[in-house]
Amino acid sequence: MQDGFSGLSKKSILYQVDQSLKRLKTDYIDLYQLHGFDGQIPIEETLAY
Repeated sequence: MQDGFSGLSKKSILYQVDQSLKRLKTDYIDLYQLHGFDGQIPIEETLAY
């Protein structure tokens, strides 16, 4: 991502979800889908939320 929040860390996921909600003008999502795994971030961190 060009905004500096790439990867699947907790911080990155929360930031990207917040940005998507703003673009979609809504306050909830039904599904957050990963298109791959980030070898630098433990899978437990990615799936914890």
